[in-house]
Amino acid sequence: MKSNTFQQKMVYCKQAREAAQDEPFRTIRCPQCGFPLMNFYGTRKVILEVKCPKCKFSDFIDTRHFKILNMFFDEIHGEWKIVKDDSFAF
Repeated sequence: MKSNTFQQKMVYCKQAREAAQDEPFRTIRCPQCGFPLMNFYGTRKVILEVKCPKCKFSDFIDTRHFKILNMFFDEIHGEWKIVKDDSFAF
């Protein structure tokens, strides 16, 4: 029974990995020291409780207040692309 639960969790991990390929990517950094806390896929609002291993900052963060990279979805190639300049923004 325990191995079945593990196998099911691995299926969920595979599904999440496949879903993440279609989403824009960004890194959430500590608001106090800038240390990278986690990678985040997607643009939805998510509230996370984080603790920075470097400066020990511990609080809740709302991902909508963190910078989203200037990206667009290239429909021809079917992938997200980063815009290098500031001429394009969401």
